[in-house]
Amino acid sequence: MFTEPLDATLDNPWAPFEDRLAFDWAFYHYVKMQSSEANIVEGLDLWRAAKIKESRNGDIPWGNADDLYNTINSIQAGHAPWRSYKFRYTGPKPQTPPQWMNETYDLNLRDVLIVLEQQLATTGFDSKFDYAPYQEYDPNHDRVYSNLMSGAWAFDEAACIAPFIQ
Repeated sequence: MFTEPLDATLDNPWAPFEDRLAFDWAFYHYVKMQSSEANIVEGLDLWRAAKIKESRNGDIPWGNADDLYNTINSIQAGHAPWRSYKFRYTGPKPQTPPQWMNETYDLNLRDVLIVLEQQLATTGFDSKFDYAPYQEYDPNHDRVYSNLMSGAWAFDEAACIAPFIQ
C-alpha cells in the first residue's frame, strides 16, 4: 500500500501535503472512499469545526474540495507527459438521443509504457518484483494464474524473444 507521496522531500516527507494527517485524509477521501465533492466539503467543515472546538484557530489544509483537488493534482510522479484526447459517441443514435450521445468528452492520460518503465526504475521495486515469467500448476494439474508474470502472455513473450538472446 502507498505509504507516502512520490514527491516527498527531506524537509517534508508528505509534500505536497502539509503533514501525514493531511495526506491520510486526502488518501481516505479521494482514493479509498472516492468521496463526492459534497462529501469532501462536509468532511472539511467537520474537521474545521473540531479544530475550533478545541480552541484552535480552525485552520485546515484546504478551504474546499477544489483546494484538495489542486493539491492532489500537484503531485509529481515521474516525467511521463500527459496527453489529452477528445472523443464522442459515433454509433447509431435514436430519434431523440440522450445528451451523452451528443457530448464531446476529454480523456487525459499518460503513456502506460513510460509510466511502467519509470515505476520499475524506482528503488521501491528493487528486489520486490519477479520479472521472470513462469507457469504454476495446482495438485490437479490445472494452471494457476496469480500475477502478470504467471500469465500466458508473459510466458509467450519470453518464448518469442528467447531465440534472440545470446
